[in-house]
Amino acid sequence: MDQHSRFFVGLDVSKLKISVAVADGERGGEVRFFGDIPSDPASVSTIVQKLAKRGAKLHFCYEAGPTGYELCHQLTEKLRAKGAGEVIQKLLDDDAVSGSLTTKNLSRFAARRLFERLQQSDAVRELSGRTTFRLFGL
Repeated sequence: MDQHSRFFVGLDVSKLKISVAVADGERGGEVRFFGDIPSDPASVSTIVQKLAKRGAKLHFCYEAGPTGYELCHQLTEKLRAKGAGEVIQKLLDDDAVSGSLTTKNLSRFAARRLFERLQQSDAVRELSGRTTFRLFGL
């Protein structure tokens, strides 16, 4: 599969089940119903692993609400870091944030790991293009 290929995964979340649909990332790409899965963390992990095996970047879309929030925490578990909320708020408030930003709860090394994870998930972009000093923005 092309390294730039991607899938959009739509999740219709309810208390008992999650309906999964997958769309190819290209314009006019095929959209198909993948199936219903139980609404438990093990089933979500299994479906994500199955889709990830195809080698495409996955983009998830799901509804907000009590069941959607739990799903959000599961899908973004890798991004959790103590003090990450302050960094996210700073990103929303400022045009650019230093990659070595420190807060009272986040060391500069933890900030670097957090920004790498955010960049891998396409949540932020690296703006400076330099390895010695990095700026990130939305």
